[in-house]
Amino acid sequence: MAYPLAAGEGRSRALTYLAAHPDASAQEVARAAHISLTTAKDARKRARGVQEGPQAAAEPNDGPVPEGAAGRPAIVKRPRAHPVCADPSLAVRRLRADPSLRFTEVGRKLLRTLDPSAPQPHDWAAMANSLPIHCAPLIAELARHHAESWRLLAESLTERMNSRDADA
Repeated sequence: MAYPLAAGEGRSRALTYLAAHPDASAQEVARAAHISLTTAKDARKRARGVQEGPQAAAEPNDGPVPEGAAGRPAIVKRPRAHPVCADPSLAVRRLRADPSLRFTEVGRKLLRTLDPSAPQPHDWAAMANSLPIHCAPLIAELARHHAESWRLLAESLTERMNSRDADA
């Protein structure tokens, strides 16, 4: 099978597949996402890093490590959370590190839109109280417009992920 030179799109397909099938082997991921085995293994590492999150390093070791063949630690399967990050600024940092976003115009535009220095939900009330009241109707309408645009993007992405899952 021939693989594309840019692994970013394939890795993205692999991460989507892994979100739906967290226990899939690297070979299953490679077949489903039409990527090389090496890229599939890399995607599994990334997915596990996202799923385990920063708290994984802080979790205590709950006893001895079970041994597998040849005295190596056995792989212990744990239930995994959805690979979505609860910390929006960490999620944006992860997206900024992804070359498939950084090196495309659409990706750079999205990353600018997701700028973590933009106001966060806890800032909205103070901002609303500080803005001139004569601007309130126009700003409220623009906020509704942006909220609707984001909702449409979320729905489109969800449909895309669901259709790929159905095809897999």
